Amino acid sequence: MPIEFRPSTSQEIIPLLPKLVSGIATPQFSWTMDSLIAQAKVSSILAGWSGDALLAFVFFTDLKTEGEILVTYVSPESRGQGIMTQLLKSLFLAKTLIKTWFLEVHPQNIAALRTYEGLGFKTTGIRKNYYSDRSDALILALHR
Repeated sequence: MPIEFRPSTSQEIIPLLPKLVSGIATPQFSWTMDSLIAQAKVSSILAGWSGDALLAFVFFTDLKTEGEILVTYVSPESRGQGIMTQLLKSLFLAKTLIKTWFLEVHPQNIAALRTYEGLGFKTTGIRKNYYSDRSDALILALHR
């Protein structure tokens, strides 16, 4: 079944979060369920769907000429297939007024780093003690 990338609502995503997040509990994943739900309620969301199955999503903010990618997720069975790359490319095409995108990523999250670097993101700084295990985060930016 083809993947549909489309804006989604917190009402669509929140009921699915408990099942999804239980599969991604790692020291690098610093979001609690409550904070993730709160973020979903105030973020813009673009998601990848196959029928009514949620394959991937990105929570982001749109500040007119700047955007921040806050949370990214790909279902375990969909990882390694380039879905996040496709989802982010769809986001960038939909948000042409945004000239600079920012995000934080754990330096040990090699798969995410490869994805972001493949899209043109560059490391611009370090956020000290960012994660719950007190490890640092890399700050990445994409200028278009």
